[in-house]
Amino acid sequence: MCAEKGLVTEKKLENIPTPIDKYYLLVIAIDSYQKNSLSNPVRDADALVKILTTDFTFFQPTDESEISSTRSKDSDIDDIIVYSSLQTKCLYNENATTNKIDDHIRAVHKKIGPNDAFLIYFSGHGDIDENNQTFQLVAYNEELLFTRLYDRSRKYETNCRHLLIIVDACFSGMGKEGIKTEDGTDSSRYYVASCDSDQKAKDGPPGDGSPFSKFLISKLRENETPKPELDSDFFEQFNKNQKAKRTADEIGDRINYKYQSLVSGVPEGASSGKTKLYLTKKKKGRPEPGFLRNSFIKNLGFGIQKQILKDDYSTLYNYLNILILQSYNLDARNFLAKSSFGHSIPESMKSNTEILCDRFEIKDEKLKDAIFTNLLTEKSIKSIVNYFIEKIISIDSKKIFYFLLIDFIDIGKNYVEEIDNFCKEFCLEFCKKHKEVLLQKKDADIGQLFIFFTDVSKNSDGWVKRDFKQVKGLDESNRFNFIDLGNIKPIRKPHFNEWREDILVDKVSTTIQELANDEKILTLFKIDDLNKFTCEHDKFVEKICTHCGFNDEEFKREFSNHMYNFPKMISNGN
Repeated sequence: MCAEKGLVTEKKLENIPTPIDKYYLLVIAIDSYQKNSLSNPVRDADALVKILTTDFTFFQPTDESEISSTRSKDSDIDDIIVYSSLQTKCLYNENATTNKIDDHIRAVHKKIGPNDAFLIYFSGHGDIDENNQTFQLVAYNEELLFTRLYDRSRKYETNCRHLLIIVDACFSGMGKEGIKTEDGTDSSRYYVASCDSDQKAKDGPPGDGSPFSKFLISKLRENETPKPELDSDFFEQFNKNQKAKRTADEIGDRINYKYQSLVSGVPEGASSGKTKLYLTKKKKGRPEPGFLRNSFIKNLGFGIQKQILKDDYSTLYNYLNILILQSYNLDARNFLAKSSFGHSIPESMKSNTEILCDRFEIKDEKLKDAIFTNLLTEKSIKSIVNYFIEKIISIDSKKIFYFLLIDFIDIGKNYVEEIDNFCKEFCLEFCKKHKEVLLQKKDADIGQLFIFFTDVSKNSDGWVKRDFKQVKGLDESNRFNFIDLGNIKPIRKPHFNEWREDILVDKVSTTIQELANDEKILTLFKIDDLNKFTCEHDKFVEKICTHCGFNDEEFKREFSNHMYNFPKMISNGN
């Protein structure tokens, strides 16, 4: 947090930062060391995670596969919740190894965006070398040089807007000893240490928490400003409190200190911009955006399409996939992609993958001409196939998924024969080329190509597979997937009831609980009979989000950017 030091109110801010799209959180805590165990790090980390994901806009996972629990060292303390999503990750005790820390930082680097923020918190032992030159964090299995931790994040200099590292460990003040440089950008690179470079941080009585953690949590909890952050007031209050409690004890042979004092600064070798990282508080009464977003994706129809994908998507011959679909608008098609592709085939598409996407509309030109105009200059089926084969050949051992979206606006029925002829030529040439590449490059990792033909029309009955006689005949013999996803229909009452039953588990949000009332639904959707409920997907999402209190900017950032942005939706489960 790029204030001079510690919780700033909005009135004090001279530079208002750009709103953050996503907050990434990595929390590392070890108390069960093989030697010199501590009492509170995991408990302290758990308290921080809970307040950041409950009261602030850090992502709170809802997928059961990303949530587990472990017992606290103190029997009277609730179970420790452990999150294992990319956006919110907890590494505690035996899981807090240097390799797992490195691996997660690298994984975040692949996904984090230029308008995102990353907070790394460490609680455990800290140490310095014999010459008092190097600060080391003590992971579960070995010591981790602080410079190594920051170096692992150095790639983020151009990848995210804010990077904040908070360390509650002995001698942690040494981590900020470097030359501060300011580059004038709307960004920050900042470090907060619980004690100075010649001090030991206090662990605190068992189950009570460290002095630093207790103070940090209390200030986050009591601050009612919309965007609190660490500032000079925070540091001054903590240092004043510690000074009042000071003891003149000599701690070990290394140091003699009066009281534990907080320090902050820019990590050594880093540059920082002119703005500050805000920790944005959630507005009371409304649901957490990720929870609401996932409820839409899980429950709002597409059952037919999901079943078709399950039945017709062959993972053995999935390098080429031709899909036909009718949709009443493009947002509904993209919503289907999120719901079906992002979740029905998640593992193969989210582990070390790259999503590529091209899209264009067909108006009145020939299909081949449109493809050539938008993608290529050389006009031949062979050139089109070579273009796509080159796109999906793996680089850096990544699995590449290429989506070509070809949308026919209100004219899809006129193009059945032309699509059929094109697909016959294309699929024959593609399968031939694919075999050649595999023979020439036996170690090549070829990804998957998806060609989506969408008839965008509210009045069309949609395409049917039997109309595509030539490509259908090639399907089995040439071993590619030809999938008819049918016709996307608006949300009906059964879909709505499934969604409402799922969303009402949120007992905290008053705006969600209001939806249990049928009269509220009738008023919100301007209908007089719930049995006649029908609503297009994008309009449903917009109405619910407006009811829950999300403004236009929040709606775009938290919902439409995730649910209607085709490649982002598939590569990112949230």
